[in-house]
Amino acid sequence: MKMWIYYGVLLLLSMMTHLVWAEDICTSSSSSGVLTDLRVGRYSQYCSFLIRPGGQGDITLSFSNFNYSSGIDTLYVYDGTSNLGVYLGAFSGPSLPNDLVATSGSVYILSNSYFPSFPSSFTLSWSQAEVSVAPVAEWHFDESVWSGVAGEVQDSIGSLHGLSINGATTIGSGKICRAGFFDGIDDYLNVSGIDNYLNTTASLSFWLKTSQSGNNMPGITGIEEHNGDDDILWGWLDANGQMGVVKGGGSSAQSYTQINDW
Repeated sequence: MKMWIYYGVLLLLSMMTHLVWAEDICTSSSSSGVLTDLRVGRYSQYCSFLIRPGGQGDITLSFSNFNYSSGIDTLYVYDGTSNLGVYLGAFSGPSLPNDLVATSGSVYILSNSYFPSFPSSFTLSWSQAEVSVAPVAEWHFDESVWSGVAGEVQDSIGSLHGLSINGATTIGSGKICRAGFFDGIDDYLNVSGIDNYLNTTASLSFWLKTSQSGNNMPGITGIEEHNGDDDILWGWLDANGQMGVVKGGGSSAQSYTQINDW
C-alpha cells in the first residue's frame, strides 16, 4: 500500500497494516516502518514525527536518501518524545547521515524548512530491537515433600531457594507434575532475596487453582510491611475471589472473574 502526499508533509510508509501522516505532528506505534518527506515546490515549517512503539528495545534509524538544502533546511532528531529529549543530531546538505540509535524507546523528528525554491527530501527506515529477558528464578514445586528445611524449595535457575513454613507441602495432582499445597490460613514459603526483584519492573507467571476468597493479603508472592503502606502484593485475593496486583499501597489491578480453576 502506498500514499503520496504532495504538500510538503511527512509521508509514512508503514510496514504494519496502517498509514499515518500529518502536516504538524503525527505518531507511529509501529516497531518498524519507513518515513519519507516528498515535498514538491512548497515548504513545510516545523513538521514533526514521533516514533513510539512502546517496547523497551533500542530504535535504529537508517537513511537511504537525504537531500536537504544546505544552510536552509534542517532535520533534527532527538532521543525521546519531544525536542527536550537527548539531541542526536541536526542534518542539512546532501550528505547521507549515519545510522542513529535511540535508547529511550522513542524518537522525535523535526523537519524545519523555509524556502520552496530549494526542494528537499529524505527517506529513512526505523526498527526497534526485540528485548529478550532471561528468567532469574524458576520453582517447579516438584520436590516429593517439604518439611521446613532451608533450601528445600529449589530454584532451578538461580539461588533463590525457599523454605516451607507452617506445613506447606507438595501434592501429586499439579497442572504439570507436582504442585505446592497451602492451607489458606498460615502456610507460605519464605524466599530470602525475592524482594530485590519484586520492587522494580518484573513479570511473574504461574499456575494457580483455588476455591478460596481472601482479605487482600498476598496470594502468590509479595512483601508485607506491618502497619505500613509500602507493600508489594502479587496475586492477592480479595473477598470475591478475584486476583490483583498492587505496589506501594497505590492503585491496583484486578481480574474480572474469580480465580477458581487452573
